[in-house]
Amino acid sequence: MKKSDWRKIAGYCGLLAPSIAVVSIVLAILASPNFSFAGNALSDLGIEPGIAALLFNYGLIVSGMLFLAFSFGLFARLAGAGRLGAAVMALASIALAAVGAFPENLEPLHFYASFSYFLLFPLATLLVATALSRDGEKRLAWRGYVSVLIAFASILWIARSGHGIAIPEIVHALAMFWLPFVLGRSMAGREKFTPSPAPSGRLRTSSPASRAAGR
Repeated sequence: MKKSDWRKIAGYCGLLAPSIAVVSIVLAILASPNFSFAGNALSDLGIEPGIAALLFNYGLIVSGMLFLAFSFGLFARLAGAGRLGAAVMALASIALAAVGAFPENLEPLHFYASFSYFLLFPLATLLVATALSRDGEKRLAWRGYVSVLIAFASILWIARSGHGIAIPEIVHALAMFWLPFVLGRSMAGREKFTPSPAPSGRLRTSSPASRAAGR
């Protein structure tokens, strides 16, 4: 199989991973009539009776594995801080899968997995955004920085609330899933790459959005 084929597969993983995570969470919520955004954490879905727990836990496991595959492809396409970001994203992906593999009734493993996911994903995004910024993708990089700020604001919200934290958890997830989705779209061939990665990790595209970002 050609390298370009592996890149496309990794890109599609970047598209599927956040989509599956969001859909599985939404379906688990719909299958849990007693779930409350004001009184529950998303992780509570992982110990709900019936199909809700299966949807939530296995959705996160599959999503985490897809994010892991995407991070390998991203590592191959980047250099410098971008590669470090891809490596951190691989760890964050494993943590996300572990959140589903070790639900709330398996403490302290669930806490360690959740804690790692909430901190590692913003760090990975920050490193990848820095690599993009160094190579001229200013608009995309700044959107990445904003998503990191939103993620850390969500973490502070969670730390201060202590309960009923489903809303900040959703905000954190959406903020962190945005950049992998955009980069996955490029790697899947929806936007055209240059034949090789830029010296410090630029993901070059020829899309109108990329040209408008400072070209």
